[in-house]
Amino acid sequence: MRSDFPQCVEVFRSEQVVKRVQQTQASMIKSIEDCFSVSEIDHLRCVVRLAIEFHYYLQIACDHSFCSEYVSESILAGIESFMSLTHAYGVLVGAMKSQLAWHDLSLRSLKEKFAALFEKFDKEDVFERKCRYVLDLFKLQVVFTGIAYDFGSLMESARRSDE
Repeated sequence: MRSDFPQCVEVFRSEQVVKRVQQTQASMIKSIEDCFSVSEIDHLRCVVRLAIEFHYYLQIACDHSFCSEYVSESILAGIESFMSLTHAYGVLVGAMKSQLAWHDLSLRSLKEKFAALFEKFDKEDVFERKCRYVLDLFKLQVVFTGIAYDFGSLMESARRSDE
């Protein structure tokens, strides 16, 4: 890792995060490897990685602008993967519609909704539900990213919303 990076960035590449990403990806891929193409599986890997990294980002409550930019740019780079996965998921028997309620969201509730939904995602074993959760998590990440671009930092934005 570059010496000019804030130390908190290291959490995204820590052994704990990498292992969790790999385990989650493997368990999900095992369920659908016969249904999804190689590129759709790659897109699934990307969206899962981004959800788990974002979960850890929220846990460390970092207010470095570099970290906010890294997370935001990673999410924006994952839009194509999200779109591909949404399409692939949508044709599965058992696919579910999003359960996100957009009418009552604030920055504080976004963080709470992400945490609650991540917990469901983390505990779920049925691919169709787990995939729905990761798609909804990504939607929340995109909203966070939009806010961060206006305010400069997700954590700073969260502090402002608490005032």
